[in-house]
Amino acid sequence: MNVRLLTLLSCLWLLVPAMLVAAEAPKLVYTAATYDPKADPDADLAKGKAIAARENRRILIIAGGDWCPWCRAMGKFIESNPTVAAILARSYVVQKVTVSDEVSNTGFLNPLGPIEAYPHLFILDHDGRLLHSQDTGKLERNGSYDEAAFAALLRQWAPRS
Repeated sequence: MNVRLLTLLSCLWLLVPAMLVAAEAPKLVYTAATYDPKADPDADLAKGKAIAARENRRILIIAGGDWCPWCRAMGKFIESNPTVAAILARSYVVQKVTVSDEVSNTGFLNPLGPIEAYPHLFILDHDGRLLHSQDTGKLERNGSYDEAAFAALLRQWAPRS
C-alpha cells in the first residue's frame, strides 16, 4: 500500500473516534453553572437574555442549592443524560440561582412565582418573561429524574426555529 494512504488512514483511525466523542458531548451554555451564594442573579439573567436573544434560546432558571439532595441529583442527571443535555445545549441558557439560609434571592425569585420545593425550574423567553414554572417533583422517577418527562418539558418550551 502507498505510504501516504497508510498515513491518511492512520490519521482518520485516530480522529474519527475523537470527533464522535465530541459530537456526543454537547456543550451547555451557562450564565451560572453552580449554586454560588455570591452570584448576582440579576447580572446573570442580563447575560442570559443577551445570549438567548442572539442565539434564539430560552432561559432555564434552576432555583436550589448545594444543600439540596434533589438539586445535586438534577445536576448529575443533566450531565449524564445525553438526550436532556443535547436539548439544553441546543435550546437553552441555564442559570442556577442559590436559595439557602444565608442567601434567599427572594427579590429575584418572588416575581417569577411561588416555589413549593427545590429544585424549581422557571423557563423564560429571551426578554426574561416567564413562560412556565415547573415543580420538579413531577419529573422525578425512582430516585432520579425521568428522561422522557424532562425531555418533553424542555421540548415543549424550546423556541421554534
